Amino acid sequence: MQPPERQALGLLQTVLCGPGGEVHADVFFFFFFGFDDQLLHDLHYSFGEELHLLKKAPFSEITPDDVDEAEMIISTTPFAFGRKNVVFVNPILSRQDIHAIRNEINHIHHLRLRMEIITFLLTIFREQLYFRNVDAGNSPEAVIRFLSGKAADLGCCDETFTEDVLAREQISSTAFTDHCAIPHSMAEPPRSSFIAVLHNDVPIHWNGRYVNFVLLIGIREQDMPRFRNVFDLVIDTFSNVEKTLRLLKTNDWREFIQILTAE
Repeated sequence: MQPPERQALGLLQTVLCGPGGEVHADVFFFFFFGFDDQLLHDLHYSFGEELHLLKKAPFSEITPDDVDEAEMIISTTPFAFGRKNVVFVNPILSRQDIHAIRNEINHIHHLRLRMEIITFLLTIFREQLYFRNVDAGNSPEAVIRFLSGKAADLGCCDETFTEDVLAREQISSTAFTDHCAIPHSMAEPPRSSFIAVLHNDVPIHWNGRYVNFVLLIGIREQDMPRFRNVFDLVIDTFSNVEKTLRLLKTNDWREFIQILTAE
C-alpha cells in the first residue's frame, strides 16, 4: 500500500444513462495502485454506454456543488455524506456492488417518474374543482351535471362534453368500487384537462352502488400519455382498502391529494 502522503481521495463525476434518462452520480475512491483505473473499467464493463465520465479531480478541488448536483454518490469510503442515494462499493466491483448500483439507478428512475406523475396530477386536480359534502343530487346524471357545470365555469368543458359523459354512463356504470365512481367521456374531449372531485359523507346512489367519491375526468388527447400513469395511481389507490379508508377521513383538497400521492 502506498504511504499516506501518496494517498488522495478523488472524485469521478459520471452520468448513468438508463431508460428513465441520465442519472448524475459522483464516484469517490482512494487511488491505490491503479485501483481507480480498475474501478472505471469495472463500471464501464458493467454499465457500458450508461456510464460517461465527466470529471476527475483531487478531493481538495471538489466543491460542495459537485456533491449537491449529483443524484447518486458511489464511494469506496464509508464517509458520512449527509444525504440519501449513496452506494458504498469495493475498489474492485463485486456482483453485490453492481446490484446495489443498479437498484439505486432504478430507485432514482422511480422517483423521477413519481415526480412527473405528481406534477401532472396537480395540474388536473384543481382545488377549485374539489367539493366536500355538497348536495349535488343523488343520481349519476345530477352529479355529472353539477361537476361538469363547475368545470365549464372554469372554461374546461362545454355542454357537448357533459352529454357525452352522460351517454357513456348509460352504457355501463362507472362505479368501479363501493366508494368511488369515475365518470368520463367517450369521444368528446374537454377544452382543457381536468378532474373534478365530489367527496360526500352521505353516499350517493350510483347505478346499484353507493359511492362517497365521484371523480369526473376530462382529458385532452395530447395529455393521454401522461395521464395513464395518473389513472393507474387513482385506480390503485381506490382499490386499496386502507388508503380508501384514509381518503374517507380527509376534509379538504390538500389532505385528499396528500393521501392520493402517498406511497
